[in-house]
Amino acid sequence: MRIMKRNMLFLWGVGTAIFLGGSFLLLREGGLLHCLIWNCYESKPASYWIEAVQDKDPKVARKAINALQVLAPRSPEAVRLLLAMIKADPTPNVLQNTPTGEPSPELAAIALASILRALGPDAREFIPALTELLQDPGVFHRIRACRLLGAMGANAQEAVPALIQALSDEFPAVRDEAAMALKQIDPQRRAKQN
Repeated sequence: MRIMKRNMLFLWGVGTAIFLGGSFLLLREGGLLHCLIWNCYESKPASYWIEAVQDKDPKVARKAINALQVLAPRSPEAVRLLLAMIKADPTPNVLQNTPTGEPSPELAAIALASILRALGPDAREFIPALTELLQDPGVFHRIRACRLLGAMGANAQEAVPALIQALSDEFPAVRDEAAMALKQIDPQRRAKQN
């Protein structure tokens, strides 16, 4: 009887340890259950990838930008980091092919558009920064600003005057992007004008 009791206690202890260990592995950040509840990319949560955008290894930074595009976290911090990456483009008048595996302002803009859409109305806090980018001397900065404002849809209503002004930009590509952004912000705009 004593041996049986000892064996049962031992099995109960082993079972409890397995349950607790399994729960830890499932629920820890990047664990299976964690990734089912919260978005993960390659078993890592958005918070990991937001930090990785600043990694000194360009391949890690590029992978982080790709992850943020897929995850589209509702993160103002991610918006600020990607916007800073776009603004830091040393050649905003030239669309350059970056070496394979390195982050690019264009890739950052694509990821940023996904995040701005996910933020919804909370993305409005970035309209001043984007309208400022719309006034930048760099043509690709202005193009990206139009695209990003358009990605915000109806949430970018307060940027409409700046986009209307961009319709008379000296570069046809900026004018075209401004027109597309205005359509995304207010699809009924043309009908209202007629």
